[in-house]
Parts: sequence; structure tokens; C-alpha cells
Amino acid sequence: MFSDTAMQSLLTNHFPSLQKDKIRAHPRPFLNYRAHVLFPKSRKESVVLRDQFNRGLQTLKATGEFERQWQRLLNGEFVPER
Repeated sequence: MFSDTAMQSLLTNHFPSLQKDKIRAHPRPFLNYRAHVLFPKSRKESVVLRDQFNRGLQTLKATGEFERQWQRLLNGEFVPER
């Protein structure tokens, strides 16, 4: 199972065009999930790290950088180095 973005990246970089034209994602996702950043309560520094993370995320969203990077991800611009 791959996300649409991961599948497109794999097809673009590893399959000839005749093969990749025959492969498509199903319109209904097999699995939906959310990602979370976890900070364990057992560590004293977790509160500080969580607050720093949230401030940074808030800044990225306020400046539009989060959305720009999200769109780059959806467009398949993030390709792993070989």
C-alpha cells in the first residue's frame, strides 16, 4: 500500500512509461490515518519540546510555508535520494 504521492514517485522514477500508464490508484483509499508527534509525559523536557514544536508549526502555518511544503509533497517533489 502506498499513498498517491509515493506511488507517483515510484512510477515516475522506476517504471517505463508503458508500464506506469497501466497502473492507477483506486479512488477509494484502503486506509486513512493521521500522523501525530508524541512527547512522553515521563520526560521533563517534553513540555518544553511540545511548546517549541507547536510554536514552530504555528509560524509555518501563519507564513504559508506549511501549505507550500504540503503542496510540494502532494505534487511529488520530495523524492528520496538514491
